[in-house]
Amino acid sequence: MIRLPRPGCISGTVRDGEGAEVIARVHLLGRHPASLAREIVASVNSTPLQGFEVRPHEAGEFDLAVEADAGWALHRGKTGPEAIAGAEVRLLPWGAVRGRVDASRHLSRIRVEPIDAPPLGRARERPALGLEGSVDRLPAGKYRVTLEYASGPAANAILGFHAAEVEVAAGGTAEVVAPR
Repeated sequence: MIRLPRPGCISGTVRDGEGAEVIARVHLLGRHPASLAREIVASVNSTPLQGFEVRPHEAGEFDLAVEADAGWALHRGKTGPEAIAGAEVRLLPWGAVRGRVDASRHLSRIRVEPIDAPPLGRARERPALGLEGSVDRLPAGKYRVTLEYASGPAANAILGFHAAEVEVAAGGTAEVVAPR
């Protein structure tokens, strides 16, 4: 299929690790006017055979963050003289964090907060039942993981917390174990 980019648009495709086009959500990143913090300024869908088109908020360099079931990606590009840019984005596999406690405790919740991770790595919290729990669909980066645990499965009160910083690799799983 031939795609003719429209003037003033960033257009492209999203492909998984095997090169097949996939359905994805493409986010254009920009800066908040007051704080200059990096934030999502526009989002569009990408579909096989059609790809995506998004209008940049300013000419020059741009950053895209992409998320799909098959994985995630960050893409940096530059618009041309007519504010046209093309991007073929290749996805990296999602990472995960797994937390465990010993048999005398009951893991109640696992919370993952990004320290140095792409904007797709927002804070996530998941209830856990039993000795272990996990949070998946995390882009590669550094995270703070907090495990909340109780003295047994019927206990409603939180007995303790354990926090650790972990590095999650693309497609990898970082383990956090609460000390005894």
